[in-house]
Amino acid sequence: MARLRVRIHLSTAIILMLVAGLLLWLNFRQGFEIEVIGGGTWSHETYGFPLSIWHGEVVNRGWRYPMAKFNWARLVLDMAFALATLLIVGVFIEYFFGRRSAKPLKLPNS
Repeated sequence: MARLRVRIHLSTAIILMLVAGLLLWLNFRQGFEIEVIGGGTWSHETYGFPLSIWHGEVVNRGWRYPMAKFNWARLVLDMAFALATLLIVGVFIEYFFGRRSAKPLKLPNS
């Protein structure tokens, strides 16, 4: 019984690697959310893309309050977004390169 092997083009693998690196960079860069609560302005440092999964220090008028919150549900949604993005990009690129390489070779008339 032959085993089914998934084969992709080298160019697809390179593009998927670059997209995965971009998604990692977006998830690990520091962002800020600003809220206005009760007349005070609160700033949170956040990490995660497209949803923030971690909230760090809270800053209000120069005072820093260490308050770390981690959201597991948002982490699962971020991972699902990343996998869906990689799958869509991979299928699109393979379809594009597969159609290009499937064209028959035309020989000159002899």
